[in-house]
Amino acid sequence: FASKESNPTPTPSANGGAPVEKAPTPTAPAPSSVAATLLTARERLDARDLPGAMALYEQVLATAGDRADVLVTISGDLGSTEHVEPIVELIAPRYDAERHGPATGLNLLQAYLATRNSTAAQHLLDILFSLQRPELEERLHGFSNALADLIEAENHGQPPPQNAGAP
Repeated sequence: FASKESNPTPTPSANGGAPVEKAPTPTAPAPSSVAATLLTARERLDARDLPGAMALYEQVLATAGDRADVLVTISGDLGSTEHVEPIVELIAPRYDAERHGPATGLNLLQAYLATRNSTAAQHLLDILFSLQRPELEERLHGFSNALADLIEAENHGQPPPQNAGAP
């Protein structure tokens, strides 16, 4: 286990004078502990314990919430177990397309479509198109069509198409 320093370590100052206190640096969780926690959270989802999984996800996000692999794992696990609202709750505030890549964005986009949030879906779709990734073009066009169907249904007061969350 990694431990935090209990006392700051004095270091000599650049000008040779009195030592300057060096603040302890917070230690990031070991990748293996993050992976183990994510695995335990997935097991909780499989056991239909969403609150237990959410508590673990919050714990991981507090320490490793800027890691692309963490965001894609959480969004993928929640989505594959049909818990789409928590994807929006946990991932949307942290997601940055440039930093985290398109995989998490695609999961989040599916969650927006499934929850009928056409405004957020359109915004995210625009961001994903702006990445200019040729390998995503066909898939993004599929999402664009699904979004158009959702907007059309909303405009006519109809229920959304059955496949609104998947292009």
